[in-house]
Amino acid sequence: WALDILREIAREEALHFPLAVIHAEQDRGYLKARLRQGRTRPLWPTPPLTEADIDRSSRIVGMMGHEPYVRALEQGARVVLAGRSSDTAIFATIPLMRGYPAAVVWHAAKILECGAAAVALRRSPDGMMAFIRGDHFVVEPPNEDLWCTPQSVASHTLYENADPFLLHESSGTLDVSDAAYEAVSPRAVKVSRSRFLPAEAYSVKLEAVEAVGFQSVVVGAIRDPVIIGQLDAWLEGVRLKARERIHAAFDGLEMDKDYALSTRVYGLNGVMGALEPTKA
Repeated sequence: WALDILREIAREEALHFPLAVIHAEQDRGYLKARLRQGRTRPLWPTPPLTEADIDRSSRIVGMMGHEPYVRALEQGARVVLAGRSSDTAIFATIPLMRGYPAAVVWHAAKILECGAAAVALRRSPDGMMAFIRGDHFVVEPPNEDLWCTPQSVASHTLYENADPFLLHESSGTLDVSDAAYEAVSPRAVKVSRSRFLPAEAYSVKLEAVEAVGFQSVVVGAIRDPVIIGQLDAWLEGVRLKARERIHAAFDGLEMDKDYALSTRVYGLNGVMGALEPTKA
């Protein structure tokens, strides 16, 4: 679907470029073979993977590192459309290809992945720029109304991470426990002393989704004072009638086992619930 959109834009704008498409979808047979070989391990707190898990999954993708991007660019791609990958891998690819130190690159990529989320006061979504300088990098928002501080940049390493100091990638772990954050201007921060620990074994994180059911929402409004005056009893009647009609349409379906039916009342007691002093 995304590829169709990309091609449509290229046709309309008369754009011509080498395109690379990288798929992240995993073959179930391949994964089962890896499972039998003991080549999978669970990430805490998930239980060990089973063949039944693989069979039940609607989609299974592998979260790639930067290497597939590197290969695509080395083969001449100017535009790359990829499936699931590490967010940081997208930003780390070209600096790593140019030979910059892994620790500096991966840490800069972590700051860049969410754009202006690492500024001191983000009023709206915006971009971010990092300048790789060998043993350190400097991060600064292009928007002159935004600014970074050592605290705002350091705190972003907490974002979406279980550990504030160790950030895991396919090829290793970024260790920022000794990182230094230094303001070099009112808007820019220098970051240094990060470390990158290469992994003993390269790993790819598997992510899957399983269809467990469907949810439908019906929104209704009531102004009838008679119904409002006996709303609890009326809602219970609606619930019983719905249950009868569901059972008539789907023989054998059991409430609370095969499906759930719930109501949310808002307006009458939408703020204080049972504590609401004005019942009408």
